[in-house]
Amino acid sequence: MSGLIKVGDVKAQDETTITMHLTGQDIPVRIDKSDIVRIDFGDGETELLNFGLPPRTYVDWETKMKMYQNRIAVVPFVYADAYNKNVKENISLIVQKDCIEDLRRVNDYLKIQPADSTNLLLAQNDIDWTNIRDYSPGEICDKLGVQYVVYGSVLVTPIFVTQDGSDSFATENQSLEDPKGHRTGASISPKHFETIVDVNIFDVLGETVYTNAQQSFWDTPNAYHINLDYLINESRFNQHKSHYSN
Repeated sequence: MSGLIKVGDVKAQDETTITMHLTGQDIPVRIDKSDIVRIDFGDGETELLNFGLPPRTYVDWETKMKMYQNRIAVVPFVYADAYNKNVKENISLIVQKDCIEDLRRVNDYLKIQPADSTNLLLAQNDIDWTNIRDYSPGEICDKLGVQYVVYGSVLVTPIFVTQDGSDSFATENQSLEDPKGHRTGASISPKHFETIVDVNIFDVLGETVYTNAQQSFWDTPNAYHINLDYLINESRFNQHKSHYSN
């Protein structure tokens, strides 16, 4: 309610917001109904919203989209060790920074938000890995001031060699079972590690931009680097791929 008149096509609306494709703009914008006085439709119908209320200071979605354009943030990855069944927060932050470095390596067009800035903004909004799923990706983008947000997880499962020479997967209580679930002999040391990494990228409107996962077997627990490199290389943000678009 700043006196601005916006012209465009209404694409969708719910109880609180309206999504419009504004004339001359490539990206749809979402506007809070509380910021709109009235809507004049092409068929001559007029819908009054908040008519007579005093104007207030706000930043509309058109302005936000210009501020957010080509900005991307990576939130801390979920890191789970299937052997101990716990999340390792320090490794989550390391993987977050590794993902940022991978993005910088393949793209010099995006404005990539530093991990420390992202984590500070999350903390200021009382958001961490325990409750981040309570917010939509669009809400997280808005709180971080970016057009895109990257989520990801790393799952590592040690595979041991038992006394009889067969492969076995570690369980939560550190006993060993073969692929059929039968108890086996004592382990010697991990033979290799099954590593699964997934990466999901969303935009400020909550749309999925990219999602992919990669599984591999390596002889070190930090082999996620290889999978992460592959997934970022395959994303639309790799400027060296022909399907990249702004």
